[in-house]
Amino acid sequence: MDHGITRLGQCKICLHFLAGLRKRAPRFGERVFAAPDALARDRDWQVIIERAGLSRRYRDPRFDTVAAYSRRQDVRVGSARGS
Repeated sequence: MDHGITRLGQCKICLHFLAGLRKRAPRFGERVFAAPDALARDRDWQVIIERAGLSRRYRDPRFDTVAAYSRRQDVRVGSARGS
């Protein structure tokens, strides 16, 4: 009499384990990234949470101002050359 786990039983165990990990991922990410997130927020950066909470991107919105200024300068230079 074999009391081993069947393939189907193994799959169910794996799926249950993975589902549990997916539920815990955001909380784990919050703990791991707590210090960098706090530093980014202190500097008024945007914190973009990705990949089920296990990845972060930090973005300084002041770069939008620099990019907009740069585009305006390019337009002025381009129009001066066209004259």
